[in-house]
Amino acid sequence: LDDVKVGDTFSSTSPMGSFYYNPLFHGTDLVFLAGGSGIAPALSIINDIATREGDFKFHLVYASSYENDVIFDEEIKVLNEKYDFLTVSKVISRPTEGYKGLTGHLNAKFLTQLLGKMTDKMYYICGPTNFHNFCEDQLASLNVKSRRVRIECNGPPKNPENLKGWPAGLIASDEVTVTIKGKGSFKARVDEPLLNSMERNGYSTENACRSGECSLCRVKILKGSVLNPPEAHLRETDEEYGWTHSCVAFPVEDIEIVI
Repeated sequence: LDDVKVGDTFSSTSPMGSFYYNPLFHGTDLVFLAGGSGIAPALSIINDIATREGDFKFHLVYASSYENDVIFDEEIKVLNEKYDFLTVSKVISRPTEGYKGLTGHLNAKFLTQLLGKMTDKMYYICGPTNFHNFCEDQLASLNVKSRRVRIECNGPPKNPENLKGWPAGLIASDEVTVTIKGKGSFKARVDEPLLNSMERNGYSTENACRSGECSLCRVKILKGSVLNPPEAHLRETDEEYGWTHSCVAFPVEDIEIVI
């Protein structure tokens, strides 16, 4: 980016993934839990729903740390005034003295008081990884089925050494040897996604979402093992035959792969 000049042209992949309103499965009672910049896709979904026919209810719950962290504030106000189906609740976790709006965190008690009956709605969650995890846990504690929760992809998990299944005694800074059959080998840190390590050493495979969902970056593990976090939406046959999504896979021992 240091070399980018005004007028330079960039190329990009097209939008992909499953984080959007699906009229066949999502119903009409919708809740969007947004944290920080996670508000951006909420605006797109709201504008999409506005073009559809149906008796929709869409409750946007927008959480920010401070009042001046709120982005798209004016756009949100315009949408809230324009659409009867829309309810907006802005929540500040670290309010300044005298702030009169909603404050606190989106815990189970807060969400129940704000939203009422929880189990029949469709939920969308977008924000930092910790926000995702917290909101998902709170909804689960309220008996919301996982099929009613959609979470936006947000890259590989941070601090994989804290994930369930991380080998005891393995330190995040440890290195292993990754061998690519017929091509070469290199050293990789165990806390770096396999795809990142490959690219760092001059190898690559087709990829897009880099969040474990699209499966374009699949590689086959011939020897050794990797840690597949929950973000890796692996099919049963993938796991059975040794395929992994390299963008979110962490090599926890020496491995040999095919790309």
